[in-house]
Formats: sequence, C-alpha cells, structure tokens
Amino acid sequence: MAATRRQFLCTAAAASGMLFFQSWLGAGRQVRGEEAVPPVDASERCLAVGSTRYRYPKAVAVGPDGAVYAGCSTRRGGLERFELLQEGLRSRWNLQDGKVCGIAFDESGNLLVSGHDDDGACVKRYAPDGTPLGRWGDTDRAELGNPQGIALDSRGRAYVVEARGWGAGRLRGDPNRIQRFGPDGAHQLHWGGSGREPGRLNMPVGIAVDHRDRICVTDTFNCRIQLFEGDGTVVSAWGSFGNAPGQFNCPQGVAVDGEERLFIADTYGNRIQLLTTEGRPLAQWGGQGTDPGRLWLPCGVAVDGAGRVFVADTMNHRIQVFRFDEKGA
Repeated sequence: MAATRRQFLCTAAAASGMLFFQSWLGAGRQVRGEEAVPPVDASERCLAVGSTRYRYPKAVAVGPDGAVYAGCSTRRGGLERFELLQEGLRSRWNLQDGKVCGIAFDESGNLLVSGHDDDGACVKRYAPDGTPLGRWGDTDRAELGNPQGIALDSRGRAYVVEARGWGAGRLRGDPNRIQRFGPDGAHQLHWGGSGREPGRLNMPVGIAVDHRDRICVTDTFNCRIQLFEGDGTVVSAWGSFGNAPGQFNCPQGVAVDGEERLFIADTYGNRIQLLTTEGRPLAQWGGQGTDPGRLWLPCGVAVDGAGRVFVADTMNHRIQVFRFDEKGA
C-alpha cells in the first residue's frame, strides 16, 4: 500500500446490530503527532458519571442554566435532561421524539436539536422543559439530508454539518457539507462537498463556534479538523490518521472553551484530546474501558463556563464529567 494512503476499518456495535465503516484516508503531513504530550490519568479528575436512559448517547451539551442534555441517535432516538449535583448527574426528564445528532442553544436558552424523525431530517426547537416549539430545515432550499452536529454563532445563525454516511440511506446531491441558517431558520448558504482538499469533507460529524465566530468541524473520515470563517472560507485544516497526540482516528465531537482551546472526541482512539486552534496538542485522556475516566467510542463532548468537560461515553451508555486546570493538566 502506498505511503500516502491508509486503509482502516472501524466497527462499533449499535442497538440495531453491527455498524461497519471502511475508509481509505490520505495520511497527510504528520506535523503534530511527534510532539510528546503525556496522557492524563482521568480517574481522579472524574467528577460524575451518569447512565443515560437511551442507549448509545451521541450528543452532549450544557445549557445556559447549567443543565446537561444528552441525545441518542439510534433508530428511535431520545433526548434527556440532567442536573449536575454534588452526588452526580440526576435525570430530570426525557422524551423520545426522533434521532438526536446535535444540540445547541439559542439566545433565549431554548434547545436546537438536529436529527431525524418519522417526517424526515430537520432541526427542532424545544423549551428547557422539553416543550416542542417548532421545526425547520426540511423544506425548499433548506432541506437537510442527514444532519449531524449543530452550533450557533454570536449573531444567532445556526450551522448544521451534514454527512453522506452514518446510516443516511440514499440522499440527493452531495450532503457532505455545512449549511448556515438565520435565527428564523431560513437557509442562507452552504459549502463543502466530498473530498480531501481543504474545504472538502468526508462524513463530518461535529461542529463548534469559537469566540471569533469561526467554525470548527471534525472532518471525521479525513481524520482531521477544519476551521472556517462563517462564509465558508477555509482558515486551516490539520491532523492525520494515527494515535499520536494531534492525530485522529475518526474524531466526532468538538467543543471550544473560553480560552479558545479545542476538546476533540477522538472516537475510535477512545480518548479526548485538548488542542489549540492551530492544532498544538496540550493534553489527552481516556483509553478503552468501563472504569471512571475510561472511554469506549466517545462521540460527543461539551464544556461549561466553570471549566468542566462533559463526554458522551457512547458505548458505555453514560455521560462522564471531568475537571482540568487552565493548562489541561
């Protein structure tokens, strides 16, 4: 096999059976991987562990009121709200209203949930108590094919990342893209398309917006991170396939903290990586297992204003909460 190409297989159990993924990835420049970043023992930094009502949680998010939300993307889906207490995570309500792939919040604290239900792909709006407030993204130019993550910028515009695979079935056009919507749900623009060149995407999943309104996307099957301006202009693209710090194995979730550092759920690496927006590794933790601090195919990650990190520990059917200092140690 040529040195510039790698083949790897990714397998994961799911409620409906065994999911099987195969991809041929460009190895790319291994600029970051040679930097030595010691792994962090997360067992003593795990603040709480909470089992989810719905199996295989994919999305996790923290609301403006500090509530924690978990979303499941299996066939019937599910959305659940938790409260973080001193004794751990306590479930407050749950509902089964379709697949949940991404969760964000508008300026009023309402949830925006990207996913699917019996009527198709869309973005739904819920009040913090779970009351449905409407939906959009399933008509005219704004039609969503297979929405994954969702994030909002400082102007209330929503960015939804879409992927060709992940159980999408047959889709029109090339859904490996990012769509931007106004605060009212009206479609504004989109960019992307399948490929390995900067700006192109291969089954992307996660999306986050930094404090400069730049869009960070986990380009999952290209095993890299891409950073865009809000109009789709490429700022940077970095990362390659591997297990060294700064390399990735099908990364999915992404979150940005107040220091504009990136937390990446490196799903098939069974770890969380902390990096700068330039791709410099700062810390990592995890490793496959079921003990607190260990992870099994984590798909989602979120951070709150207190510096706590929330991880959708997908194959362990739970949410874990961690705390790290300002250096990620």
